[in-house]
Amino acid sequence: EALVARLMEGTSIGEVQANHQKLVEFQQEGSEKEDASILPHLSPQELPTDVDEITIKRQEGPNQVPVFVSQEATNGIVYAQLCFPVDLLEPEDYLFLPFLAGSLSSVGFGDTSWVEASRRSALETGGMGGNLFTSAMMNGLDNLMACNEYGEVVQDPVFGRDWLFFKVKMLTEQSEKALALLKENLLTVDFSDSQRLSTLLKEFRNDFVASLAPNGNEYVASRSSCTLSRNKAIDELWNGLTQLANIKFMMD
Repeated sequence: EALVARLMEGTSIGEVQANHQKLVEFQQEGSEKEDASILPHLSPQELPTDVDEITIKRQEGPNQVPVFVSQEATNGIVYAQLCFPVDLLEPEDYLFLPFLAGSLSSVGFGDTSWVEASRRSALETGGMGGNLFTSAMMNGLDNLMACNEYGEVVQDPVFGRDWLFFKVKMLTEQSEKALALLKENLLTVDFSDSQRLSTLLKEFRNDFVASLAPNGNEYVASRSSCTLSRNKAIDELWNGLTQLANIKFMMD
């Protein structure tokens, strides 16, 4: 009341009402007479017709391991992935791959504790970790085919398989240290710290459970389609309700 009294000093109710009426008229006029010319716009003729393409070259590495290289402008950041086929494992092992992929870079390695390993990773890389990937091979994709030495058309063996990807990103000048750290992590990973594994498993479970409510429709769709193809079945094992049941089994 004191504030209203102070604001009304030298002003009448009639003047306030008149100003309010002017404001209402101005607002109505603005909504009724929109000037579209003041909005930025493009005509179809001004849109670029060229499509940016990311070029990926397939090369042969040591022991004929395929290497895919893409050179793009990334502001001095290098992205690398090591890909391990997992479809040679027994079917029952598939259920444990998601936790393996998520914990590989979150435990210690060699003589390094997980705390020191995390510090080195933050110092020498922009982050590294694993994830799983499954895909189906579609018929008629000529760009996924190649000719062998006899001129016979064969499917590229890297397509249509299940993979564990281990990714790392790094600054160009740190690439040597980062790749050495990646190698050390993979070759000497240490799962002996049961307390750390228990903590990671609880975090894995909590993240999974927290995703059920906002992504419920996705779990239903995954469960409903898991009998339609092999890769949909694998995806449900890794990311669906079957995985949730497996998490509870591991915690028991």
